[in-house]
Amino acid sequence: MSREFGSGYPGDPSTKAWLNKNIDPVFGYPRLIRFSWATTTKLLEEKGTKVTWPKEPEEGEEQVPVAMVQKTFFADTGITRVKTL
Repeated sequence: MSREFGSGYPGDPSTKAWLNKNIDPVFGYPRLIRFSWATTTKLLEEKGTKVTWPKEPEEGEEQVPVAMVQKTFFADTGITRVKTL
């Protein structure tokens, strides 16, 4: 990861280029990035992996087991096997 990120302000072309080049589609950016900035938010929306979190149960509702949520996610996305590196 390059340290040539310019001034760090969202209007700086070097900063924008760094953000564009160093985004991770799953994890986004390191903690040094201000996720509240519109530049960061826009890039995460455009290039980041969309995540749908399971609904929190209302009071009195039954909690869906995590294993069931994971199984549904992989079935819905068509992932059947994960390659080990």
